[in-house]
Amino acid sequence: MKSILKLLSFSLVVVLCLTISSCSKKSDDPSPTNSYPKKVSVEYRITSPSGLTTLYSIVRRNATGATELFSNQSLPYSYKFDMTAKQFDALLINGTSHTGGTIDCEIFVDGKSVDKKTGSGNTLTDITATYVFQ
Repeated sequence: MKSILKLLSFSLVVVLCLTISSCSKKSDDPSPTNSYPKKVSVEYRITSPSGLTTLYSIVRRNATGATELFSNQSLPYSYKFDMTAKQFDALLINGTSHTGGTIDCEIFVDGKSVDKKTGSGNTLTDITATYVFQ
């Protein structure tokens, strides 16, 4: 009888230990592999599936975070740069046509498309792609 009680006591302790260890709080979000700041390569692309050859304006955010405006830019348009991104830094590319048509704005980070927006209009087309480093 003493052996059965010892065995039951030991079993109870083992079960309690396993239960407690399995209930310990584990992070659902593993430690981030994308720590900031980090160096990235960025490319902005603007194209026109409808055949537009120029845009009235292009607005873009550059490597320092400054916003730049360019008028009468030829299509297709591409701008590449390297930057050191901090968490919550934002990228932006905008294209505007005063003649209508279709415009695709796309942002690539390290060669991967992170946002693509398409817009169409008969007399005015204005489309913006954005990306925020999380």
